[in-house]
Formats: sequence, structure tokens, C-alpha cells
Amino acid sequence: MNKFSKKSWILKQHTTALIVLTLSACGGGSNTSNSTASTGQNSASGSSSNSTGLDVLPALSYTRLEYAQTHVVPETGKLDWSITSNILGTVPTTAQLHLTAGRDTLLMVALSGSNPAPVNPKVEVMLGTTSLGIYMLNSPSQLPVTESNGPAYSNVQHSVTLPASVVQPGIAVQFSADNYVVSPPSKPKVGLDSTMDLFVLPFYLFGATDANSYPLSVTSTPTSSVLDQTYAQWPIAKLNFINHPAKRVDWPYIVVAPRNGNAAYRLANSSQQLDGFDGMSAVLNAMGGIRSANGDAPTNNQYYAPLLMLDAAGKFAWPGGGLGGGNIGTGDHLYQGIFIHEQGHAFGMPHADSDYSSGTYPYVGGSLLGSSWGYDSVRKILRPTYLRDDLQNTAGCRTGDFPRGRQRDSSGRCIKQDPMQSGAGDQAAGDYYTMFSDYNAARIQRYFEGVTTLDAANKPIYSGGKIFVDAKSPTGYSRWNSLTSSRDTYTPTTENKGAYGLNASLPTQRKVPVHAIVVTYSGAGTANVSQVYPPISYQGNLLSYIDPTDAAQRASIVPNTGALPWFCVWGGCDYTVRVTYADNSTSHVLLQGGFREGYRPMDPISNPNATDPSKSDSFKTWAINVPGGKAIQKIELLDTPMAWKGMPANPPVLVSR
Repeated sequence: MNKFSKKSWILKQHTTALIVLTLSACGGGSNTSNSTASTGQNSASGSSSNSTGLDVLPALSYTRLEYAQTHVVPETGKLDWSITSNILGTVPTTAQLHLTAGRDTLLMVALSGSNPAPVNPKVEVMLGTTSLGIYMLNSPSQLPVTESNGPAYSNVQHSVTLPASVVQPGIAVQFSADNYVVSPPSKPKVGLDSTMDLFVLPFYLFGATDANSYPLSVTSTPTSSVLDQTYAQWPIAKLNFINHPAKRVDWPYIVVAPRNGNAAYRLANSSQQLDGFDGMSAVLNAMGGIRSANGDAPTNNQYYAPLLMLDAAGKFAWPGGGLGGGNIGTGDHLYQGIFIHEQGHAFGMPHADSDYSSGTYPYVGGSLLGSSWGYDSVRKILRPTYLRDDLQNTAGCRTGDFPRGRQRDSSGRCIKQDPMQSGAGDQAAGDYYTMFSDYNAARIQRYFEGVTTLDAANKPIYSGGKIFVDAKSPTGYSRWNSLTSSRDTYTPTTENKGAYGLNASLPTQRKVPVHAIVVTYSGAGTANVSQVYPPISYQGNLLSYIDPTDAAQRASIVPNTGALPWFCVWGGCDYTVRVTYADNSTSHVLLQGGFREGYRPMDPISNPNATDPSKSDSFKTWAINVPGGKAIQKIELLDTPMAWKGMPANPPVLVSR
């Protein structure tokens, strides 16, 4: 890619135009009194001047302009969908995939100028009246290769990779050549320069160690090729794989919540699982709490837990699958098909065929039939939606173990499946992942951006999207405004009268010593499941909590009348964690949520499921971070019903460690 200054390019165009002027004058018959300063640089007519006889350079035109980051999109820089859901009836499901700011972008253009052929065609990227750069276009023969050495995407499109620095909201592109002047500008849609931290927190369970399973150096740190191929899948500007500051979790057991009609139980090895997903579900419950306790729940991150377990014989046991959802996922430590699928669930994507059945996925059977081509912007590879040649006409192609069979295109070629529906195995040889459909890529993009609307007072309302940890913001946080295509400063406040925690569940202290404490408790009295896990100590974040030993803080949460009248609205405020440090100092944290009915924090427990051991309503997992820096002597779960009424002098201890 050649980049040069606008000044030198203009000089070259002036030189070309002066040569044309000189040749015309040599032919005679020109009216020198009218042959003034017209060089044709701003003319799009391509006609000759009747008064001067001078040739005017035409504007360079094109017939097809496309961009590619994760997928090929048209000149507008976006793809749009509006799907009528079978479940929601007439309410359309809308989605849009557009360019991501701050990401290298392949530009492909079919130039229409052929008589004469454009000499040294180039593209200029403009932001308003400012030139961000001018880039030479490569010939069609230099278009990025097709995956698995497949047929070229195009034989007529010139191309160039626009660097991430010039891909910004509001840009326009215009084309020219030595023998053509600039084309009219074209403005692609460019969205948020989203970043994502993916925290890896391996769980070593039931006595698993580096020696008898896999070492932390392998489980916590994916290879650079995994990072590159994951980044190629997701429409974001930057992806950071980070071993969580806690490094790892080492627990001798884990508690499985009620599921599939079974009561909660303590799991001491993988062989005891009643269902192959029990251990993974317990890890998700615990890890979701750890993430929230660190103040990470609202922001631009996900967690993934490689699961290392031993069986009843003390041998390493593979998880055999994965689980994901709600910004977190778990599975094996290989970072292959299971990983990309479960983190798809973490983005909120269901299985694609079920989605198709409900009318909220556009391509039959969870396939890519109808999706645009993909693009690997790291390795510069265009990715077709059909299977590579060596997988065509195989058993997996002819039948396919899918609910609706393997789809075929109009040429009879077998089409890939999305990673959210049996797509593992459809990737190119040696790759970790097959490609997402363009539609699912749009969902990932909306996960970060959300949608902005205006209320009656023209104040922005943000639906979905993430709060971004943003060093450039005066508050340290920002949100994407899809109406203005810019970031808005976000100021943390306690919203919804405290119903979902304090300070928007964001930290009040960052990167300080903490102890993460995870507690499980059965309201049905199920044996051996009410307990406190071994605490996890690391450099983390602290949230604001209610200390029920402080009268003023108790007064603030009195239902309906306190400053935070909804703090106890979801299940009550009936339990407190007391931490006693080695120096006999204490810390008290009132836990939000218990077993009372929603919106009835002062009523007796009346939900029959709250005392049924087979129902999830009878089980709680709480997680908090408390100040670290001092060793812990004891952790206790206290019975403090309707804590706003007062803290007992000697509250009953329900469980302790």
C-alpha cells in the first residue's frame, strides 16, 4: 500500500492537465483569450470546451464499491434486516451490520473508466474538508485470495486496505487517476470503535493441578493465532485476551444449583454429575457472581472459564462441551469450536436454527445461505459461504447432521453452517473457526453499540449496548450514541432507586487488594449446599455496598420511604456477610435478594418454589468483593431479616468458613 501526500498528488494532476493544454495549443485553432485557468479538476462532464478546444479530464467513475471487515458490505457501508418474528407477531426484529471504526478495512471497487484505462488509480479518504490519506489502488489481480484457494471473489475490482486510523464516522471516499479527476464522494456508514476485554479465569476443580491436568500457562493464555482468528470473527476495533487478575480458581468442590428437576448438590468429582452440564452450570453461576462483584457486569468485557476437572479415579476429565450466556462462557481450554460457540451465547445469540424457527434469524436452518462473503482482515483472506472443495460431496455435505439438512446454493454447492448451529468443522483446513453469518455479526456489533432514541425532552435513551471504560472520558466511562455516531460521556449514578445496586454497579475503587467471596445457600434446607467457597484474593475492584451496622445506611433502604426505596424490592434484604480479619476488624455487607416475592420485601415468604428443593427459586448464589490487604479469619452468612429494621446484637450464623 502506497500512501503519499495530497500536495504531491495535486501537483501531478496539475502537471497532467498542463500537458493537455500544451498539446491542444500546438494543434492551433484555440482561442487564447479564453484559454485561462481551467484544468478540468472539478469537472465531471468529460466534454471538450467549444470555446477553447481543450480536452477536459473526466471524473473517474465506478460501477461497484464494497468494503470488508468481517463481511463484505455494499457501498453504503451497511447491511440492514427487518424480520417479522413468528413469536412477536408484527413486531419486526431489526439489525444492521456496518463498518467498525478503528479497524483495517478492505476497499474493493470496479472502476468504469476504460477508454482510456485509469492510470495510477487511487482513493482519497476525507473527513469533512480534511484529507486523511490518499492510497494507490491495487490491480484486480492483487485482490486478497479466497479461502482454501477457491475462485477469486472478483476479477474486475481494484482494492486497497484502508488503515484503521482513517476508518472513522463521517468519512467519505473519492477516486481519481492521473488521467481522471476525482469522483463524487461516497460516504459509508461507520460505527463505534469498540474494544473488548476477554478475561480468562481457569477453574481447577476437584484436585486438578498443573501437573495432573494442563498448566496455567496453557489454559490462561490462548495462542496468537487464536487471538487473530477470534478477532477476525467479531466486528470490533480491538480485542484483548487477559488472564483475569485472580489468575485461577482452585476449589475442591462446586455446588450445583437445582436444575432439570433435581435438587442442589455438592459435586466433588466429575463422575458424580447427574447431567454432563452440571459442573459447567455451577461454574457459570460462580463466575457470573465474580464478574459482577468486580464491577465488570455493565462494561465492555466477557469472561471465559476453561474447566479443568478430575473424575472419581483422580484422572483428568474433559468437559465434553460448553455453556454460555449473559456475557460469560465455559468449556475446554483448547479455544476452538466450543469456545467460539459459547462466547456467541455470551453475546446473547441463541442456536441459529431455533432462531430461524422463531423468525429471528434470516437464513434457513442456521446456515449461511444468503449471507454475504466473510473476510479475515488479519490474514487478508476472503471467505465464501460455501464449503471448501474437499468437503463438497462428502457425507457431511450430502446430509449434514442438522435439523433441516445441509443447505445448497443455486450452483449446488453445500453451504456452511453458522458457529451457533453446528458450524464446527466447516472452517478451512488448519483454522479454528468457521465464519459467522453477516446477521450474527450484526448482533455482536449491536451488543456493544445498542440503539439510541430520544425521549420527549430530546434526551438520549440508550437501549442495550455497553458502558465503555474510557480513559478519554472525564468520568472514565462512555456510551455509544447511535443517533450522533459518537461517544457520550457516561456518569455513574444509582438508578432505579437502588433496585439493581449502587453507582450503576460500577466500581468506586479500582485495582486495589480485594477478597472475592462466593456464597451459596438453600432456602429449602438442602443438605451440604449452603456454604462459603474458599475466598479468591487479587488486585481488583470494590463496589459500594450497604453496611447494615450503620443506622444511616439502614434508613436509606427502608422500602417505599428511604432514599433507596427499591433496594430490597427483588427478594428482600434478609442476609448479611460478615468478614472477620486476622486483626479482629470486621466488614459487613448486606446482600440484595433473598426468597421473598418480587415487590414484596416486607411480606412473609409466600412463593412455594422458594421452599421446593427442586426449583431454582429455592437457591441463591451471592458474590461480593471486600477489602483485601489483610488475611481473613472467618467468613459468616448471617440471618438478618428485613435488615432495615435493625441489626441484631448476635444474629444467627447460617454458614461460616
